[in-house]
Parts: sequence; C-alpha cells; structure tokens
Amino acid sequence: MGLLEAIEARGYLAYLGNQSAWGSDQLENTDFIRDPGGPGWHLDRADFERTLRDVAGRRGASVLTSQTVSSCERDAAGWRLGCVSGARIHARIVVDATGRKASIARMIGQRPVVLSKTVAVWMRLPNAATRPHDKDLLSKGPLHKGPLHKGLSTIASCATGWWYTAPVRDGRVVSLHTDSDLVTDNLRHSDGFVEAARQNAVVGAALAQTCANDSARPRITAANTSLLPVPAGKGWLAVGDAALALDPLSSRGVFQSLYTGLAAAAEIDAALHNKTGMDFAVYAAHLQDIATTYRRHLNLFYRTERRWQDAPFWMRRQG
Repeated sequence: MGLLEAIEARGYLAYLGNQSAWGSDQLENTDFIRDPGGPGWHLDRADFERTLRDVAGRRGASVLTSQTVSSCERDAAGWRLGCVSGARIHARIVVDATGRKASIARMIGQRPVVLSKTVAVWMRLPNAATRPHDKDLLSKGPLHKGPLHKGLSTIASCATGWWYTAPVRDGRVVSLHTDSDLVTDNLRHSDGFVEAARQNAVVGAALAQTCANDSARPRITAANTSLLPVPAGKGWLAVGDAALALDPLSSRGVFQSLYTGLAAAAEIDAALHNKTGMDFAVYAAHLQDIATTYRRHLNLFYRTERRWQDAPFWMRRQG
C-alpha cells in the first residue's frame, strides 16, 4: 500500500528501546538492537492516523471527513447510517472504529464493559534547548543535568500508579497513569504536575532537559481496559479500541488496532466473496480469546509490583 514510505516520510523519532523501574528502584534497559524487527518509531498518533487516511484515499477509499454518525439502522440491503450533517450512507457491512466510545456498537445495542478506572494525566514539555531564553535552565541544579534518553521510552511505578515519558519532536510527552478518583488537584495544574513528575528520580532524569509549559494544562484521558462482550454480529464488526481498549502498560494499543483492522478486513473480504457468512462469529471468538489472554498477562504484570500494597491503586490490582 505504500504505507512504509509514507510513514518514513513523516520523520518520526526513532524508538530504540525501553527503560523501566518496576518492582524496585533499579533501572532496567531493553534495547532493540537484537530485536529482529529492529527499532520502531515514537509516533504522533493524530499525525499517524491522518497519514493512514491519506494513503487509504490515494488507494481508492472514499474518505468523508468532519462527519459524525448520528444513527445506524438495519435495512434489507444492510445498513442505513445518518450523519449530523444530513448525509446518508448505505452499506452492506459496518465497521465500528470509533475508539473507546464504541458509538456504532451502542447504536446497534451493544455497550462496552469498563474494567478499571485508569486514566492518563499527561502533558507535552518542550526542550529547554529549543527555547533560547530557557537555555540557562540546563545548568540550574541536578534536575537539569542527566542523560538525554534519546530514543527511549521510560516507565517508573510510584505509589499512585506509574509514570511514562518518551521523546517527541522538540520535547517529551510525560504522563501519570492512575485511577480517576486518585487525581489530586495539584496534578490538574502545570506546575504541580511537572513538580510531581520531577520528584520521581527516574522520570526526573528523563525530563532533565525539558522546561515547564506554563501556557498548557495537563490533559486527562481515559486509559482503562474496556471491551465489547459481543465485538461482532450479523453485518457488523468492531475494531481497535471500540472492540478492546487496552491499558497502556501493555504497550499493545496501536498494534492491537492495526491487527484487528487487518483481521476484520480479511473477514469482510471473505464475506463479500461468499466464502463465509455475514455473522463474523470466528472473528468475534478470536477477539474474545485475545481479551482473555491480555487480561491474564496484565494482571500478572501489575502483581509483580509489591512495594505499595496498601495504596489504593495497587490494592485494586493485587486481587
């Protein structure tokens, strides 16, 4: 499809490995130099999705932008979808790729089951070196000295959850993953959030050459596990987060979305060529198996962190 060339042209930063402090204060490194797949990319998710849509359009797909589906009803030929703009769409098969909202599935009568309260409180912090008036920050104390951590993602657990940071163009993204009822007021403000991040020794070192973004406030985004008990049915399928939204600790969110998209495409192609039926039962069963395996592995990994067993975040994940 020309996807590789299109993605390489976007100039995403190289993803060379991971470093983590989990279960202890010791930092462990895993590089990709011995990985047969080689390095990856630190994606800009919104830009990546635009790139995929652009490539699909060039390959012949009809791409309708700025449309919100307001209704989805069966008819003799398949489905009738209505949009807020007044547009009407007829389709033999509908794919719900609306993310955690699972908007299409809800219209069909299916509702996602939410299995945790996890949210991500996050910000982008600019590199101090890219802002001339902030260059003096690089020499002010231990928080502004340390490795660049170029190409590495960093994870460090803490009493209220776990921190994540990774490089992006002209800075870093940093996020605290915790439960929605554990987000304190200071984390909702730039100075309090950055101070909390820098108090963590591992994350503070990774943020050494960044500066606070006083013009922005931390954002709070759902990061919980949720799933559709029935991810497909007669004439419809759910893919990506609409079918199964993963805890970011799994590091499988983008992969899972791409994989289920490819799997759904193969099922649809077979159905349209009368090789299989339109109920997509095999696809649904496969996703349910994936969900079962994912939940087992996620629970096992959370339980390896034993330092804060009396803290609410960890108590909820030790059962």
